Amino acid sequence: MSKVNRYTRASKFDGKAIYCPNCTSSNRVYHFCWSAITCGGCKEMIDKNEWNLNEELTKDIKSK
Repeated sequence: MSKVNRYTRASKFDGKAIYCPNCTSSNRVYHFCWSAITCGGCKEMIDKNEWNLNEELTKDIKSK
């Protein structure tokens, strides 16, 4: 299980895909200079440390 932490970095050109812990929708970010952002899927404000990095983790959530 991989979550965003203070050491997480994103590529300048490709960014990094992060996944909502509530609705598992994907969002692409290009920097982590934020403390919370609004999910594009469920429209909820989610703290940076709660976002998931691995798509495999979201597949497990959907199958449950």
